Amino acid sequence: MEDYQKVISCINEMDDKYRDVLRLRILHRLNSKETGKILNISEYNVNVRFMRAKVILARKLEERNKNE
Repeated sequence: MEDYQKVISCINEMDDKYRDVLRLRILHRLNSKETGKILNISEYNVNVRFMRAKVILARKLEERNKNE
């Protein structure tokens, strides 16, 4: 449960464009096409934002673990 809280906390700190993509793709389990329709962006942009968001999230989690 503690790890889940860390992940959610890090996601909440992200820019909206990355946070929204992560939430829709991971938490709501939508595919790129569905996510794109909801956010009114192309499927390509969904995939790019998703990849960038995962990198940002990994860095934030790594940094948070170092500080503990």
